[in-house]
Amino acid sequence: MALGGASLVLVLLVWLWNPWPPDGGGGGGGRAEGTGNNKVSAPPDLVAKVPLAAKALVAAGYTSTAEEESAEVEATAAHGMASEVVVVTPGPGGTSSGKEAVVIVGDSRYSWQPWSPWHCNCPAGSMSRVRNITYAVPGVRLDPVQYNVLRLEREVCSYALCPSCNRTARECDRPAVPCAKGPDYLCALDDIRQDREHQRRHFWTHVHQGLKKLWQTVREAFPSQAAEKITKDNNKERPA
Repeated sequence: MALGGASLVLVLLVWLWNPWPPDGGGGGGGRAEGTGNNKVSAPPDLVAKVPLAAKALVAAGYTSTAEEESAEVEATAAHGMASEVVVVTPGPGGTSSGKEAVVIVGDSRYSWQPWSPWHCNCPAGSMSRVRNITYAVPGVRLDPVQYNVLRLEREVCSYALCPSCNRTARECDRPAVPCAKGPDYLCALDDIRQDREHQRRHFWTHVHQGLKKLWQTVREAFPSQAAEKITKDNNKERPA
């Protein structure tokens, strides 16, 4: 992974290693709810391990480069494998490439792979899924218009398939989900992006909470050092 991804994780970890001071600004346990200026630093030997933790997260694939995040190509999980979700633009004469033959629906030279899981977009009241295509011979492509329409599917969301949708707000109770952008597959792409963003935030929230719990455990293991650090910081702030 790129250095930018590692830097992002490193900043996050360093921030978590410097939590709020205990209540009252002195010794004792507990986390202050306010936003004081005093912070407790982790032991030096633990701080030294932060870069290694950042590298571990990067190696696990939890970060991405700026180029990857800003790319137009979206990815979705389909039976454990990543598949690109792209919209094919027809070329001159309706072909996707001058060296490729265009086939129509029903041709035996292509086949569809299984559908991906549903991607929920609760605010829009919809859910969408995507599938890949496999060609039996090289040099052929399904007609771009048919490819875009048949590769993505969009429906009214279901509470059974989208348990995170709000029943009280009746998010999935709409009779239909027309696409204001035009072709339905364009809104299906929005559903996939929305779901991926929701999953990304959920993942980092989980990581954040786990690191905060870890820091609480570390701070409890070094109570005297934490209290000494707070005392030194308070003495520095007192006027001479």
